Amino acid sequence: MRTPYLLMLTCCCSMNLTGTELPAGILRWIDPEATVVRSVDFERHTRSPLNALFRVNAHETFCRPACPPLPRRVVYVSGIEGGEPWEYEIVEGVPPIPKPPTADPDEEFSFHAVNGYLLADVAVGANLALRGHADRIRKAIERSKASDQKQSELVERIRNLSAQYDNWILAIKPLASFSRERVAAGRLATELIEAVEEVRAGVRFGASNAIGLEIAAKTAEDANGVAALLRWLPGFFELTNSTSFVPPGLLDLMEESRIQVSGATALFSFSLSDASLTEFARKLEEQEKQNQM
Repeated sequence: MRTPYLLMLTCCCSMNLTGTELPAGILRWIDPEATVVRSVDFERHTRSPLNALFRVNAHETFCRPACPPLPRRVVYVSGIEGGEPWEYEIVEGVPPIPKPPTADPDEEFSFHAVNGYLLADVAVGANLALRGHADRIRKAIERSKASDQKQSELVERIRNLSAQYDNWILAIKPLASFSRERVAAGRLATELIEAVEEVRAGVRFGASNAIGLEIAAKTAEDANGVAALLRWLPGFFELTNSTSFVPPGLLDLMEESRIQVSGATALFSFSLSDASLTEFARKLEEQEKQNQM
């Protein structure tokens, strides 16, 4: 099944959209040092025809045996510390897994091990839980108890993004992960990594699903270069349809496609109607059944 990253990696904040702004009870748990924050509204996503093409898994990272039903929403928070990645989830709408009978009654966390990592599960509100790397969750708990806690600039950007979109992602220096996989990046690679400051993306579900991409570049010149590349992005997906997560022919359904540059930011937006998506998914399913015969 194809992954939901088309929905996660597309957004255009220039469009006049409204979403469900994350409540303060969720925003307070977002780590200000995070480099990637993304959110999936499972209630809206599973009701959309896009769900037939891009299914989402609420337990893709920290699933345990006997996973609970789908939550209302999950916010995935991740970053790098000391060269090591960390991640946790803010889960809304599903209570945390109960502690085993052998657990320490004075311990507020429920621990379990997955792939060598010590993970934690802790309730932080009514139907709200944190799940993920235990050390990072402990830091989140400690930070929330600080009397001088201030709202970070990152949280404010996330608040604005969540007010416009149902599913969304914000990634800071998204190309930096490539440099960590190499001992030393060359000059051209370094210039490319530094050119992209931030990516903000999202989808707003409806009869016409608004999708887009906003890339904040280092300079206005860089943004113009990005905009030129965005013109050919749908064609790139078509050329790589054998390995792409985008079903062949899906982007032919794009409506109201627009590319523009505002200062040092390149923007790409388009829409996909529910009617065309429903028909496309039906034909794709029929084709897959024929291929299995």
